[in-house]
Amino acid sequence: MKRKLSILTLLAIITVSLIFPASISAATYTKQVEDHADFLTTEQEKVLSDRLSDIKKEYDMDIVIVTEKTLTRNTIEAEADDIYDYNDYGVGSNNSGILFLVCESPRKTHFTTTGNAITAVNDKGLEYLTNKCIPLLKKDDYYNAFLAYADGCEFLFEQYAKGEPYTGSEEKVNIIFVILAIVLIPLAVSFIITKIRTSKMKTAREQNYAQNYVKDGSFNLAFSRDIFLYSHTDRRAKPKSDDHSTTHTSSSGETHGGSSSDY
Repeated sequence: MKRKLSILTLLAIITVSLIFPASISAATYTKQVEDHADFLTTEQEKVLSDRLSDIKKEYDMDIVIVTEKTLTRNTIEAEADDIYDYNDYGVGSNNSGILFLVCESPRKTHFTTTGNAITAVNDKGLEYLTNKCIPLLKKDDYYNAFLAYADGCEFLFEQYAKGEPYTGSEEKVNIIFVILAIVLIPLAVSFIITKIRTSKMKTAREQNYAQNYVKDGSFNLAFSRDIFLYSHTDRRAKPKSDDHSTTHTSSSGETHGGSSSDY
């Protein structure tokens, strides 16, 4: 009887291990900040946890940070997706939220999004977060990288709540203003200097009519006429805003957005 029970127990263990990935059973993730790589001090972890909790309450979307010393899955994408899916992260019926996984060896990162966060943090939004966080991670400035992540997510969630998911157009407008400022300010200064200098010249006098500059008898116009040749108008469709979200399916069958980077 004991032999039969042992065999049944062994079969049960094997069945459970096949259903739930080994990487997930090896660790439990319950908090907004899970610093398994020890990148943060206790105080820094508390500040970040409070910040992420406030954002979660404000926008009804989970926002999580996880750090690992090494990967236990084939890819960092699969690891981030499974951590999110198998540890009850997410808000609402569609488990809305985002998780930022940072691995120490290899030095890789992944943002995984689920539910409403797939639209809130679309492909352009993921690029926006990457540009904010990766430069700081390359300097091993993990705390400020995670603060930048929190600020970036809050901005993207706010845009989504307004019904205007991020498209990157704001940055393009800012760049245009910077370029115009670089070009126009020197031109304005040059114009003012030239105006001041020419105002001091007393030899030149303004003439109101062109004939004052023409020598008598030097020009004779027999006749004139205006000829209209043709006109052409090009019409192009206005491009739509880029709010596309690329998705994939995780091992649990959940739909995720996301992007990976080295640092």
